[in-house]
Amino acid sequence: MNRKLLSGLCRAMVGLTGLLVGAPTIAQVSTAPMGAMTYLHTDLTGNVVLATNTTGATVWDERYLPYGAKRLGSAGGVNGVDSSTQKYGYHDKALDPETGLQYFGARYYDPLSGRFSGIDPASPLGGNLYTFNRYAFANGNPYHNTDPDGGNVLSVYDWWSFGRDAGGLLVTEIVYTAAVISGNTAVANLASDRMVEQRFDAAASTFGVINVVPGSARLLKLVERGSEEAKTVGVVYKRVNKADKAAKPYIGRAKSEERYAARQKEHGRANPDADYEYTQIERAEEGQALREAEQRQITEHGGPTNKNNPDGGTENKRNEIAQ
Repeated sequence: MNRKLLSGLCRAMVGLTGLLVGAPTIAQVSTAPMGAMTYLHTDLTGNVVLATNTTGATVWDERYLPYGAKRLGSAGGVNGVDSSTQKYGYHDKALDPETGLQYFGARYYDPLSGRFSGIDPASPLGGNLYTFNRYAFANGNPYHNTDPDGGNVLSVYDWWSFGRDAGGLLVTEIVYTAAVISGNTAVANLASDRMVEQRFDAAASTFGVINVVPGSARLLKLVERGSEEAKTVGVVYKRVNKADKAAKPYIGRAKSEERYAARQKEHGRANPDADYEYTQIERAEEGQALREAEQRQITEHGGPTNKNNPDGGTENKRNEIAQ
């Protein structure tokens, strides 16, 4: 399994996880007098944007202004069906046809004014100035946030990010475990590198979900990316197994001293019977320069060992940069 295959597998599985965790949902309601089934399709924030019948044909569709007012109404209907008369719409909440208000659970909401009709049952939070407006909806940002029960604001991004990051980490750990069991060191190393970043992202997303300020996950990730960019000097190292005199050296790289230390522990866990000795043999800026340095050392040590080069001088299975 090479780098492209691993990357493709991870992207596919993360995408699947995103669909399972944060994708639009489909609800079923009976709307016709004779009980004909209509399927309601929602977007990521729960807005009902399309209704279809049992054959898959469109019954009506709808689009919404930022705070929930319907844009299409009768224009979005098919065969005389008017979406404005349907019970469920913005955020999939029930509409009271007499008042035009939607019931969110804790209180009623007016999509025309973008305000709740009653005071927020939750107390203001000192860390979130938006909560001091007792009638505001979604902290004044309905594209980014949602208010599923009329009392607690949630960040759509934070929840989607949590599903993506937690699912992605799970997939990469499965790939890593499978690679260790099968003895595929190259894939295990790639997965191990990826897990470091994914673990932080998953932790940041978890914090974003439980924190009172929506969008916290994105802020944490931006801060971390900035700190990572400051760590520009990486390490190219040689790993030698002292327990096996016939074993070839392995050439690896780490984007920082911290990662270099972590890689040594990861190599040890992947091969508990080995007695590894590590030597830093070159340093370069993280990124393309570090990859070139690693490739230079692989070449100087005799190249990778594979079917095209069975007498290679290193344990590496491939070149870091195509030759």
